[in-house]
Amino acid sequence: MKKISVIIPCYNVEKYIDRCLQSVTEQTFSMSDMEILCINDASTDGTLDKLKTWEEIFPDTIMVIDCEENGHLGKARNIGLSYADGEWIAFIDSDDWIERDYLTALHAVAVNGRYQLVACREERDSSDSLTYFDGQGGPEPEAASDGSVTGEKVIPYTITGTSARRSFFMNQPLKLYAWGRLIRRDFLMENELFFPEHLAYEDIVWGNLVNMYVESAALIDRAMYHYYVNPNSIVLKKNEAYHIDHISTQEIMWAQLIGRGFGENYLPEIQYEYLYDGYLGMLKILALRYDEPSYSYFRLLQELTRSKVPADMCGRFASDPGIPEMHRLLFGMVHRYVSRDVFSRLIEILRKGGL
Repeated sequence: MKKISVIIPCYNVEKYIDRCLQSVTEQTFSMSDMEILCINDASTDGTLDKLKTWEEIFPDTIMVIDCEENGHLGKARNIGLSYADGEWIAFIDSDDWIERDYLTALHAVAVNGRYQLVACREERDSSDSLTYFDGQGGPEPEAASDGSVTGEKVIPYTITGTSARRSFFMNQPLKLYAWGRLIRRDFLMENELFFPEHLAYEDIVWGNLVNMYVESAALIDRAMYHYYVNPNSIVLKKNEAYHIDHISTQEIMWAQLIGRGFGENYLPEIQYEYLYDGYLGMLKILALRYDEPSYSYFRLLQELTRSKVPADMCGRFASDPGIPEMHRLLFGMVHRYVSRDVFSRLIEILRKGGL
C-alpha cells in the first residue's frame, strides 16, 4: 500500500498538465510512497500524449487511465478512487499546482494529529509558468516528540456532538473543494463519499457530505495550493448550458443529506446551505455567467427553494442581522412573486457586486 494516492482528472489541459505534474514529481515527499493517477477524461487535444510521456518517465509512480467517454470531474475522480491504493487521497486539478512540500506538510500533520482530513490555504494564481510563493517552496515540517509538527500553524477541528456539527457545517471552515486537502481513503469509502457524475459543480455535494461526516480535521494556515485563474475554466465560461447543472447538484445535495438521515438533527442548517449555495449561488451564476439570464430558470429556482425552505424559515434568515443586507433581501424574495422587470433590475444589481 502506498501512503498517498494523488488523483488528477485531466480534460483538454495540454497547456497546463506539464506544470501540474512537475510540481507533483518534485515533491519533498518520497516518490516511492506515492502513486499518481492521471485520468484522461476523453480529451480531444494532446493531453493524452503528454500523460503517456510522463508515464514513460515515471513508470513506477504514474498511471494513466484513459476514458472513452467524458464524465466530467466527478466521474474522473470516482474512477481515480476505484484505482487508488494509498492510505491517503490528494485530489489536484490539472491546471493547478502545489508547493514542493505540499504532500510532506499535509501528511505530517495528518499522521501526527491522527486527523481524517487536513487542508491548507490556497491562493489564486495567474502565472503562466511554474512558480512558488517564496521562490523555493515552504519549510519541510518536522515531527516533535509530543506528536506536534514544528514550523506550521495548525488549526484543529474536533467535530463531535450536535452543536459542534451545526457550527462546522454552517461555517465551512475548510470549504467544499476536493482539492487543497489530504483525506483518508477509508473515511471516503466507509461513508460512500463519491462525486456526482456527468455534472458540473460536483464539489458542492461531496464537500457538504464530508462536512457532515468528518470528526477530526485540521487546517494548515499556510498557502500551499496554487489555484490557477484559468479564463477557459468550467466555472468562468459564459453562456454554457452546463451552468444549469448547479440546480441539479443542489437537488442531489438535498436528497443525499436528507436521505442519509441528517435532516433529523440538522434540517435548519441544511435549509440554510440550500439558500446560500443553491439559491444565492444560482442567482450569481445567472447574473455573471449568462449575457441574457433566463427568467424561467429563476422562477424554477424559486419554486425549488420554496419546496425546501418554508416561508417562516426564509423570514427567520431574512431577519437575522448577522447576515449581509443583500442576502437578507434575497431570502425575503423567495416566497414572493418577482416580475420579469424586477428580475432584470436584480440581475443588474448583482452584476455590480451586490451579492
